[in-house]
This record gives sequence, C-alpha cells and structure tokens, in this order.
Amino acid sequence: MRSNPDYVLKANVIELGLVSIERKLSLYRYITINQLDKKLPMSESDFEDMYKLYDLLPLEMKEAGKINNASYHRRLRLSDRIESIFNSGDDVLFLTLTFRDSVLKDTSKETRRRYVSRFLKDNCISYVANIDYGAKNHREHYHAVVNIKDLLQAKKWAYGALNFERVVIQEHTNKKLSKYLCKLVNHAIKETTQRNYVIYSRSSRKSS
Repeated sequence: MRSNPDYVLKANVIELGLVSIERKLSLYRYITINQLDKKLPMSESDFEDMYKLYDLLPLEMKEAGKINNASYHRRLRLSDRIESIFNSGDDVLFLTLTFRDSVLKDTSKETRRRYVSRFLKDNCISYVANIDYGAKNHREHYHAVVNIKDLLQAKKWAYGALNFERVVIQEHTNKKLSKYLCKLVNHAIKETTQRNYVIYSRSSRKSS
C-alpha cells in the first residue's frame, strides 16, 4: 500500500519541528508589523536566521503554515462548540473515560474511538471529546464536555472507568475548559499526521 505523499510531507514537517518554527515566525511578523506591545517569541537575530528556512525548505514551510492555519481554525470551531454546550441550559459534565488493560490490549485505537463516540451519542445531547495520554505511563483515555440526557451512571461505560464532575457555568470555567480541550486538540494533531481524534456531536438534539 503506497503512502499518501501529503501525509509523508506532513509527517516530515512535524518531525523536523517546522510547525513550531513557522508559528513563531508568523507571530513575530504579526507583532512587529502591527507594532503590538507584546513579547516577541524570539530575538531579531534568531528570526533572521530561521526566516531563511522559507528559501531553504519552501514546500516544508508552506506545509507547516497550512498545518498551523488548520489548527487555528480547528481551535476556533472547538471553542464555539464548547460555548454552545455551556449556553444550552442543560446540565454540563466533564467526563474522563478510561479503558481496562484487556480493552487496550485487544482493540485498536480506532475501535476504542468508536466505543467513545457511540457512548456519547447514546447518552448525551451534545458533546466534545478528545483523546489524551497519562503523563507518567502514557495510558490512553478520553476527556469530554457534555450535555447529558438523563442521570449518567458509571456502569453505562462498559470498557473501563467513567469519572465525571458537574461543571458550574462561569466565565472563567468556560475559558479554562476551552483552553484545556484546545491543548488536547494540539496533542491529537501531533499524535497522528492523518487525522485528529476530536469527537463531537453534529448538532444539538432535544432530550426525549
């Protein structure tokens, strides 16, 4: 099976760290052009040295710009979806869904993603979820912000442990959760060059 050239290029760009470099270069230009009173992401000499990459690796830097642009718009869409969940008037929960050892061993990442997606679709009115990994042992799990249909019971999640806490709707909570899930989005983008693992409801559905 042949590799998709676009995926190969994207993988190389990420491996070389060009996404971060292109983002810093773009931020440097934006701040200086608009004469903003903000801290620059690098010194002027570093900017001049790194800017040469646009001539040395034109295709790679162009791809890095596309990745950053897609990531930016994905974060905006994610924030909008979370905002709609918070403003729905329904109860909001923050979920953590983990997997038993046997499930992690005997299923693929894509299968586990389907488990999470099906669970959220069956038990929630609207939702945004993303893959994450434990800091110590890199254990796969999912986090989600959801509106629930009815009382959510842990036993409904058959593949491991389900932990949840009710979210108190306040402005600082909204920003905190949005920032956290956006961070997970960036993590998911790095995890795979072919797709990200964000799961979200297509549209809000009325509770039955």
